[in-house]
Amino acid sequence: MNNIVQTTSNEEVKKGFSIIGLAFKNVFTYTWINFKIVVAFACLTFLISLFTVYNVALNDREKSMVEETASANLAYIDAKTVSAKQEELINQYFGQYDYQKCAYYSFASEVSAIQKTTINTVTTSYLTLFLEDKTLTSNGKTSANVFATNFISQNDLLEMKKRFGYDEIIIGKMPQTEHEIVLSAYFIEDYGLSKDDILNKDIKLQINGINEPIFVGKVTGIIREEYYELAGHMISFKPGIILNDENPLFKSKNMNIRNMYSLKEWIFDKDVLDQLKEAKISYNGNIIYSSMKNLNNVKILANNLYIIIGTALIIGLVLMILMMVNKYVKIFSRSSGILLTFGLERKKLYILLLIQIIIISLVAMPAALGLTIGGYYTINFLMKVAINLTLEVSLKKLFGMFFLSSFIVFAISIFFFGYTIYQMRGSTIKELLNTTIN
Repeated sequence: MNNIVQTTSNEEVKKGFSIIGLAFKNVFTYTWINFKIVVAFACLTFLISLFTVYNVALNDREKSMVEETASANLAYIDAKTVSAKQEELINQYFGQYDYQKCAYYSFASEVSAIQKTTINTVTTSYLTLFLEDKTLTSNGKTSANVFATNFISQNDLLEMKKRFGYDEIIIGKMPQTEHEIVLSAYFIEDYGLSKDDILNKDIKLQINGINEPIFVGKVTGIIREEYYELAGHMISFKPGIILNDENPLFKSKNMNIRNMYSLKEWIFDKDVLDQLKEAKISYNGNIIYSSMKNLNNVKILANNLYIIIGTALIIGLVLMILMMVNKYVKIFSRSSGILLTFGLERKKLYILLLIQIIIISLVAMPAALGLTIGGYYTINFLMKVAINLTLEVSLKKLFGMFFLSSFIVFAISIFFFGYTIYQMRGSTIKELLNTTIN
């Protein structure tokens, strides 16, 4: 360490010279060994950060997926034909749930009789709407099925709040009497109306070809368009009209009742899903089964990578660091002998060592952060291309995991510090000066 001998005088050392300046000088004197330690620290921090971040991101994605599709965690059966087998499966697999009975009515028989053909789905195209002095017809395809007021589940509200930020699904209020009605946003759009055109207005609804109206009264609410974007209602269970439970339609022989079960826990066992289907229990959770299965497969793959590849890489890096530490100890031992010769106290020598290790750790952090962010977005892009799965993690969590990993690596560097002191303990100045560096 001739340059240190040449540039550091006895008086400078005795005065305490700048220990920090001396630490930087030592770091840059042996650039190659310090650079290798920086790279090893950066890679170790990167691996721990990336694996931790991905584990958090996968768990967050699973939680988010469950919350963003909460409305689909719904099962229902025809209340008029409940079988012993259905009740057995409900008791066996549903766990905790919220139970609702929802009446609904379809004008399919009336429209089929007029059209002289079988009509399974009645849409707005079969109805005429009278508003004030206007007679409005539609060519739309929006459902005209009638549901009672208790068609909304707690899971619907959870998803609506999570995805769209609304606490309520209805704009306005539910019908309180048989002369009040709620219509869907798409229903009124089929007639060229907005919610302001029809809300709190008196209307009459009539099936085309029948003079007797099916409803006369006031529109008290509108079902938000977002309701039909909820995962559980994109395919089925699409009310177009909501009437009060006391409406005469729900007392007719064509009225139907659904037993609705809003589940607390999801069912993702394929065998159980097949049993429900065979027993004619409709479960909307089927629509996200494949997505959850893909996510679960990714989690299994990630865990295997953590255990096998990640552990092997981390162990390899730690061993490599330990090998470099042995060389670093020898280098520092010889430098220490020179500094002690100039009169530097051993206490300050250990402070010098600690500062050098801190400098190396701090230099490694920006490189590790760049590797972590770059690795995260690269793997995320590849997952998006390969299996159409996007993981999201907040910058707060990303930096949190990074600093946690940095703390772990810093703990290793402290061990590095302690190990170096342990190796140098009791060595005389002569022994330190005679240290052989391979």
